[in-house]
Amino acid sequence: MAGNTYVLNLYVGLPNTEPDGSSPVAGWPPTVRVYLTAGSGGAQVAAFDIRSPGRGQFLPNLISFNAPYNFAFAGQNIGVLIFVNAAPNGYSATFDIAPAVPTEIVVN
Repeated sequence: MAGNTYVLNLYVGLPNTEPDGSSPVAGWPPTVRVYLTAGSGGAQVAAFDIRSPGRGQFLPNLISFNAPYNFAFAGQNIGVLIFVNAAPNGYSATFDIAPAVPTEIVVN
């Protein structure tokens, strides 16, 4: 909806080992990007580069997008696409998406 701010809490992690529990992870992938998409064709609405949370960390990363009043995709569903370029082998990233908790505003 035009004029709205959309917030997504994307948790990102850099594990110490691969899922086998023993193979070490080489590091954070060269490119980790979150795309917001619209409509059934997946048109790009916005893109956000995600930085490494640090080895062995799993931290929240708040994604915020303000849909302008002339928003071309008003009325369409917004989707999330996570792109990870993990080449060369051994790079890893983990993700979890949670709803952002709205902040209560108290007016006196």
